[in-house]
Amino acid sequence: MNQRSVLQISRLARVQDALSAFPGCTSRAGLARAASALLVFLICSGWWPNSQASPDSSKHVQPVYGAGPSTRIAALFFDHFNELAQAEGTKFVVPERSTKHAGGIRASAKYLFGRTGRPLTQSEKAQGKFEIYLGRVPVGFVTGVDVQLPPLTPADVRRIFSGEVSNWSELGGPDAPVMLVGREKTEASLTVLSRHFPVLLDAEYEATLKRDHSLVNFLKSPSGRAAIGYGALANFTGLNVVELRGVSLGVELGLVVDEANREHPLVRSVREFAHSPKWREIINSSGYLPAANLD
Repeated sequence: MNQRSVLQISRLARVQDALSAFPGCTSRAGLARAASALLVFLICSGWWPNSQASPDSSKHVQPVYGAGPSTRIAALFFDHFNELAQAEGTKFVVPERSTKHAGGIRASAKYLFGRTGRPLTQSEKAQGKFEIYLGRVPVGFVTGVDVQLPPLTPADVRRIFSGEVSNWSELGGPDAPVMLVGREKTEASLTVLSRHFPVLLDAEYEATLKRDHSLVNFLKSPSGRAAIGYGALANFTGLNVVELRGVSLGVELGLVVDEANREHPLVRSVREFAHSPKWREIINSSGYLPAANLD
């Protein structure tokens, strides 16, 4: 039995002893169930210590919570960083569950890092936060399962979203009416794409969706088989991603850190690795784009 298991059993026994003072908790089975439920509650409510022993008892776990779009690139980064001597006995873990961009900012007050879903705004930086860019997640356009198009130019995209193109056959696609699917105004992919295609902001959409996975499901449904939308390309595996000539666009994503931790040894080491040629080589070979800005 490892050290972590012994510690957990000891904690459970202490909780059982405490619960035995209450009526209704008299049997061993009843005590065990009540103590287990209380222990789960304490962990989930944040009462349990933030620093958790990892299966390797020589290391401590630091979770990195935050936005969904940065999950994969952050996991890739820390998979490599954890192997470095600079990790100094700490293991960083990137949970798949999204707590959104705002959740990443909140997490940076409790842990060393949170994950961003877009670059920080000036008002967010004014809260005493700064960011470490990891790279750019490619964004672009995707069509429903019935629409396969030849490579398009930026001018073609503008014609589509302005309503000038009403049938996919006009661009070498099937004989089907064009259906436009938009995103919420605060969506990071729309922010990036609209800088190059302002027409996206004023387009007449037949549907507006919140998340990439909602768009994926819609494009696969009977209603969306001839539609076009946009978002993070990594989330569109198996769909008809539009090849765009002459333009490579991406949302800059990374980590948010509290200014109070700027000079923390691990924060300095993470910044150095994020700026290193080795990390640039890794992201280039993994389908991401290098960060345009270096913090």
